[in-house]
Amino acid sequence: MSKEIEIIEEITIANCPQLRNLDCSGNQAEELAKFDGSKLEYNVVSYIGSLDDELYQQLKSGLPGSKHEDLQRLCFGCLANGGHSNNSSYHYHAKLNLTKGGTIEYGVSATGNKRETCEVPIGGGLLILDINSVDGGTIRIKRKEVENIKKTFVEIPAENQYSLNEKENQDEEITELKTRIQSLEKQVGEVGRNLSQTELEEGKADLEAKLLVIKKQLEESEKKRQELRSEANDFQNKLSELQKEKDSELEKGKKHQKIIMSKFSTKTLNNSEET
Repeated sequence: MSKEIEIIEEITIANCPQLRNLDCSGNQAEELAKFDGSKLEYNVVSYIGSLDDELYQQLKSGLPGSKHEDLQRLCFGCLANGGHSNNSSYHYHAKLNLTKGGTIEYGVSATGNKRETCEVPIGGGLLILDINSVDGGTIRIKRKEVENIKKTFVEIPAENQYSLNEKENQDEEITELKTRIQSLEKQVGEVGRNLSQTELEEGKADLEAKLLVIKKQLEESEKKRQELRSEANDFQNKLSELQKEKDSELEKGKKHQKIIMSKFSTKTLNNSEET
């Protein structure tokens, strides 16, 4: 019976920078403005969004704050402060249940235009945002998955990004995953061994059955040969008896013929003498 376990995938995002620390020479500033929907006087430029409209609408309806709807992106600064301000210091935490999967894009601009993506599973999941402008942050996707895990990616962030309890919970989850994977590998190995033994026994039984059939056929063939041999002997004996009877009859006929000839000769002689 399949069991469901919780898998947590974590994507660590870089520190959210201030624009005054950026090199905005040339057309980099213009490209940056197009990239994240911000203007140059805005301090926070990190964002989250999706080009998939249905997934974006879920993000938009579940996360408060101002949005850059033209780019289908949600600016972290807007979400945390209700809009951009000169103060870029913020901390933002939110949980959002997503009912469909897809690609989520997030971005920061430390030395220019940088984009990253993460995948939401097909069935959706719990999206957890934990971000701030000082220590960076994480995007966590918590989902349920049938216990048939091929590969699980877990990235452990820096110590200052999580409380002690969160790290302990994560260690417990990793240990539980490893234990379940080892158990699955053991079960697969046992099934393979049992299957091989079963196939061997079935093959052996099949060969033994075929050998019994062949042995029975040989026995029946030998029995038929013996019967034919016996019939041939009986036939030969009957032929011999018939030949003996025939020879005996011939011998009797010859003797009878001699007697008749002898009588005929004697009678002829007597007639001659009388004449």
